[in-house]
Amino acid sequence: MDYAEKLIGKLTQSFSSAVEKDNSVSYPCVKVQSGSLIKVLKFCQSELALVFLEDITAIDLVQNFSLIYRVVNLQAEALVLKVEVQKNKTLIASAVSVWPSARLFQLEVREMFGIAFEPDESSESLLLPEGWLGHPLRKDYTYPREFEGLEHQRPALRKEYQRP
Repeated sequence: MDYAEKLIGKLTQSFSSAVEKDNSVSYPCVKVQSGSLIKVLKFCQSELALVFLEDITAIDLVQNFSLIYRVVNLQAEALVLKVEVQKNKTLIASAVSVWPSARLFQLEVREMFGIAFEPDESSESLLLPEGWLGHPLRKDYTYPREFEGLEHQRPALRKEYQRP
């Protein structure tokens, strides 16, 4: 049994109803219920020695979001945790209490996808100019033709990348 399988085994044993192995990908990955996320992240840090939060990002899957956490140990062995977030309920617990560095990742996810983290101490903008409306990485986002007097013309997508 390799290192990743041991990690996943410990997680599924400790959080049997909240964590399951994701067999749809080739890298070490588990799906986590949103209500157990902070407990699972704390367990990863304290019990599994996954001490570094490398990234938090999201994927818009049209009907919902997949919020992705990548945590790493000191030997650069990583584990990915996926949390499903419903589009009509985009509020999730903040990981700042576990990793203070999560703050910037969460700001980016909030701006780009509209997923909010609780508690959210900041309303500042990280990447987008103040006054920007919407969340650019959502699949239902429509780019503005103009922003603050500047015209924005997005090039047409090549045929193979167009939406059906």
